[in-house]
Amino acid sequence: MESTPIIMVERGIPDSQHRAAAEIYHQAFSQKLNILLGNQEQAIACIRDHLSPSHAFCGLREGQIVGLLGFHHNHQQLVNIGAGVLFKRFGFWGGLWRALWGSMLSRQPAKDELLLDGVAVDPKVRGGGIGTRLFDAVKIFAKQHAYDSIRLEVVNTNPRAQKLYERLGFTAEKTQSVPFMRRFGFTAVTTMRFRL
Repeated sequence: MESTPIIMVERGIPDSQHRAAAEIYHQAFSQKLNILLGNQEQAIACIRDHLSPSHAFCGLREGQIVGLLGFHHNHQQLVNIGAGVLFKRFGFWGGLWRALWGSMLSRQPAKDELLLDGVAVDPKVRGGGIGTRLFDAVKIFAKQHAYDSIRLEVVNTNPRAQKLYERLGFTAEKTQSVPFMRRFGFTAVTTMRFRL
């Protein structure tokens, strides 16, 4: 009888797994990222090059990353791609329109809240409880750092994720219509919060 590999959840991303982390993150958000960062390979390379590994919890199976949950903390986030990076990679005009669109997608945490910066699980292991374990870890982190709540946003084209967040104790606070974001694959965003 074959045993199921144990999945470890830890803060940070091992150096050997930065590329794999970028691939998982890209896969989860490819529609938005490919518009802003170029083709798939360009996008993955840009994410890899601008990761802040300490701003994530990751799930590892036999040393390979299978899940990732990023967060904002101390004025940093999991993926830090600002206007300067976009101008350098795409020139003035290419960087300008990407920076403008990117500013409409960006979010900032309020005082005393931990803002999540994307949850991504390898499709081959979805449904195995990795997402729940990542959220358990970030809840402990938030309590240790005296945050009052954890905030995330979920788009209207991802009802499965919203159901998961509800099961994990997040409640919807408001839904904002954003029809101009159709190009990025969604037309509304729901803010959800877990109170600590």
